[in-house]
Amino acid sequence: MKRFAQLFAAISLALTLAASAAIKADEPDFLKKAEEAIGREDYDAALSALEGLLKSDPQNSAARVWRARILAEKGEVEKAKADLDDVLQSEPKNAQALAQRGYLHQRAGRLDEALADLNSSLRFNPKDDWALYCRGLLSAQRGDAHTAIGDLTAALEINPRNVGARLGRGQVRLFQQEWNQAETDFDAAVRIDPKNTAAQAGLGAASFGMGAYKQAIEAFTEVVKLQPKDSRPLVERGNVFAALKDFEKSRADYDAALALNPKDASAFAGRGDLARLQKKWDEAAKDYTAAMEMDPENYRALMGRAAAYQASGAAEQALADYGESVKRFPEEAQPFNDFAWLLATSPSDKVRDGNRAVELAAKACELTQWQNGAYLDTLAAAHAEKGDWADAIKWQNEAVKQSGEEPPEVQEEMKARVSLYEGKKPYRELPAK
Repeated sequence: MKRFAQLFAAISLALTLAASAAIKADEPDFLKKAEEAIGREDYDAALSALEGLLKSDPQNSAARVWRARILAEKGEVEKAKADLDDVLQSEPKNAQALAQRGYLHQRAGRLDEALADLNSSLRFNPKDDWALYCRGLLSAQRGDAHTAIGDLTAALEINPRNVGARLGRGQVRLFQQEWNQAETDFDAAVRIDPKNTAAQAGLGAASFGMGAYKQAIEAFTEVVKLQPKDSRPLVERGNVFAALKDFEKSRADYDAALALNPKDASAFAGRGDLARLQKKWDEAAKDYTAAMEMDPENYRALMGRAAAYQASGAAEQALADYGESVKRFPEEAQPFNDFAWLLATSPSDKVRDGNRAVELAAKACELTQWQNGAYLDTLAAAHAEKGDWADAIKWQNEAVKQSGEEPPEVQEEMKARVSLYEGKKPYRELPAK
């Protein structure tokens, strides 16, 4: 499948505490206890230490900001906001309090309010790498990759050891499919904190995207060790083994993931992909169906099941799934392309529909700016089914020109179809054996 499923490496936009930030206070014992507790993520102990500090110094704004940050991590958002509002009432230019309140807004999905607070915070303290980090992730939430990378890079220029900024920038680059740059960021995060599961998972995902399968397996194996009760890294490692065609190890990982979490839709979808690679069509359809029962919006499972049905010759079921896919995922090109291919090339007269195939194929090409050779190949086949030989030949030649990323055997098939259409013959694809 040409669309990457959401990888386990996706870093949660729920921000982690920056343990390097200092709690400025005059009581060294409370300060030491709070910082140590935050470092080991023992938030109850950190709160206890901060409460002790505030008893001796009730107006210590830095301690109150830290208390708000910890309360937010514990889900006590209203208490956290009350602390911050109190601080900002007496200190409206307190950059830390503004940044933290922006974070609270961000967690609640109030992105405009979050941006306003973060902008104010950075006006008063432009060197706050944590505020830059928060604003960078906010831009990522809004789909503005360029601005996100700008803020995250600025945060790293101030504090090169800001692991969160490394992870955030790596994640943005991962979604941009900038594999090498993402790998560099996640690798740097791993070097800073080898036991950071998000860093290891990101490294695995970027390595997978690059085709560096050995490194990907090593990274996901590390995550499995760090999170032995989490099914997700097993699924991701299973995906890598499947790409290597090591079906035995891949199946073992998917099965192990389902033993940990019988409702893991990604594990069912991965096992469906594995069965499809082995041409076990019924088994694939069964696992894809199970995945969709757990997650009705699972793109990978719906598209995989449609492909399994198509390959097995179950055209009616394939048509139903493709019809559903273009409704559910109207911004994705692949459902339109695959639906069109079936309508254009099926050996069954009852299935083929040239007019509808042209419409769907053109939509897939439009969504990919007419730059995808495989989708242009489908458009040509659709025109051939209609008997529009001039358009079929034109688009097939264009498909050949843009087929550089396709495997050599696929490129040869595309070239052969030019001659087929020149002979005024449509292309027919028989079910897989």
